[in-house]
Amino acid sequence: MSAATTLPAVGGAPLGGYELLCELASGGMATVYVARPGPGVPGAAAGHALVALKCLHPHLWRKPGFVEMFLDEARLSAQIRHPSVVSALDVGGDREEGYFLAMPYVEGADLGTLQRSARSRGQRMTPPVVVRIVLDTLAGLQAAHGLRDRQGLPLGLVHRDVSPHNLMIGVDGITRLTDFGVAKARGRLAETEAGMIKGKLSYMAPEQASGKEVDHRSDLFAMGIVLWEALARQRLFYREDPSDCFRRLLFAPIPRLGDLESRLTPFDAVIAKALAREPGQRFGSAAEFARALERAAVRAGGVADRASVARVVEALAAEKLSHERDVLRHYDLGGAPERAPAAASGGPLSPASMHSGSRLRPYTAPPMAPDSHDPCERSTTRRRRRPKLPKQRRLSRLALLAILATAGALWAASQSPGSEAAPSAEAAPE
Repeated sequence: MSAATTLPAVGGAPLGGYELLCELASGGMATVYVARPGPGVPGAAAGHALVALKCLHPHLWRKPGFVEMFLDEARLSAQIRHPSVVSALDVGGDREEGYFLAMPYVEGADLGTLQRSARSRGQRMTPPVVVRIVLDTLAGLQAAHGLRDRQGLPLGLVHRDVSPHNLMIGVDGITRLTDFGVAKARGRLAETEAGMIKGKLSYMAPEQASGKEVDHRSDLFAMGIVLWEALARQRLFYREDPSDCFRRLLFAPIPRLGDLESRLTPFDAVIAKALAREPGQRFGSAAEFARALERAAVRAGGVADRASVARVVEALAAEKLSHERDVLRHYDLGGAPERAPAAASGGPLSPASMHSGSRLRPYTAPPMAPDSHDPCERSTTRRRRRPKLPKQRRLSRLALLAILATAGALWAASQSPGSEAAPSAEAAPE
């Protein structure tokens, strides 16, 4: 049997016992669909009316490194039992017909989508809503960081890609951490080579961007960036030129939120600790970060309840939600999908043959990563690779490496006792 070269068209097409209904999002490694489990689907996925089916792109089916990364994501996320983590329900496939990962379908939108929608409307998410979103995410991170193996030994899990598009906010008002595709943990099938970096540059901790050893505190730095940007309504380290983005990440002073808006002053101390460039000066755990954030929120309007967050999602993601609901009504699945506890699957499936014949034009979702043209936003699994810039602004590879090496050396020197911090440009809005 010859290998398939494309994923099946949506609109009722089968894949591994699942019926694809419409596309949710697409990124560099995979496309995510809303799907309905068929009668032959085993395990936890069978208890859901709908699932989100993540399908590895066809050109990666025969690349062992990417397949192992995909299987690692399923294995790791299936072990995390927490309301604020999207766990794997099922995984299956082969190199001939493709690989897929089934997860609970969360009706909602990611934080990046909501932020872009708010900006386009001239609106904002209030500080209490932002705090609730971040507190939910920190609870999920605490569960992930505390994951242990069957012998009770810590797995040392680090997500390494905490960013707005990986925070899924449901119409139930709960924020869930998703996409453990580049996570680091003991016992992974796909190990990261020394000096190799994974994640999005503008949401990395300095040690991660420099290719050094990372731990759970690297995720907390990334969460600090997410918090700062959501409250300030502007980007912190992002610049179009990756080398400039890298320098800012290492050296740029963090603008105080209170200087941007006085009512945000209570958050300044929390941000300063979360974004300390020396890991030892950051919060020791996601739970400690959450406690400090809750105390600060008391002096800045409090913490929103989940009903308030749900109203924000319904308003800012109205078009996306309307289309998905239209599709579900078409398949007699109107109303809220069933929700069942996440659990590990009983094993891989044998994918059914794929065919096209779409009966309904799919919703064309935005890319998984916000602003797909943004070179600082794309996940990378290659050694210090930077996505291509426009031709007129492209640096030679050797020149760019020289810049990064110099910046890394300066950062290392700045951490030595008695050294002075290197000057850098001030932050500016996107």
